Amino acid sequence: TIFLMIVLLLLHLTVLFHRTRVLCAFGSFKSTTIPIKKYKAWNLVRNDQKIVNYSLNAAATIFSQEESPQKRNFVLKERNPYDVHAYFKNSVQLEEAMALREKMMVEFPWMRFYNPKSRPLGPHPIPMWEADFGGYENRDRVEDIFAFLQKEHGNLSVLVHPHSHDGDYADHTCNAQWFGDVLPLRIQGWKR
Repeated sequence: TIFLMIVLLLLHLTVLFHRTRVLCAFGSFKSTTIPIKKYKAWNLVRNDQKIVNYSLNAAATIFSQEESPQKRNFVLKERNPYDVHAYFKNSVQLEEAMALREKMMVEFPWMRFYNPKSRPLGPHPIPMWEADFGGYENRDRVEDIFAFLQKEHGNLSVLVHPHSHDGDYADHTCNAQWFGDVLPLRIQGWKR
């Protein structure tokens, strides 16, 4: 019982100090290096091919994706108009995400692609790679990206969000477009 009390105390402290990132306190963990073609290898903590130390915050609000952001009423900032985030939670999805990234690099050479992230970052609850539209002049190409992702997202969750005058919260919720499963983003403290 003392061991259980210690585990529960540690879990409680973890929740207090990391409100949006709860570390799994049970199970056997091992560190695995996953080589990725021309990219550097990453150390991911996994358990049976699933990254287990990143849990999604169930309190996050999920918004409808029925209408395209292009049809919603928002005004883009005159900067990079849209970001694309492709998420992966295991080594199989990692390979699928990197293949999608390579296809997009060929299909949309005007986009900027950033190095994949091997851990949650900011509002993103699990590892992902990010790309953006490169500049305001590419704002009208969003429907081409939507058509491509609708066809090519496979088993991945992919988020496309604008940079509008509505603010970050609206851009990641009601102004966002998801392909695949909608993930609860870590945005509870953001201004609405």
